[in-house]
Amino acid sequence: MLIHVQFLWNHIDILLAAVILVVIIKTFVVAIVVKGFGYTNKTALLVSVSATFRMLLL
Repeated sequence: MLIHVQFLWNHIDILLAAVILVVIIKTFVVAIVVKGFGYTNKTALLVSVSATFRMLLL
């Protein structure tokens, strides 16, 4: 079997923490980049959240 489901289930806390950390860091970095291009805080937040949501859809 390629994916050991029992192993993933046993380490669900580490897995969820890693996913949440990646989502938060990605949102923060994209917001900084958009803000660096001179857009408003509202636009930076909307773009960063939509980029993170797009990543979750893939």
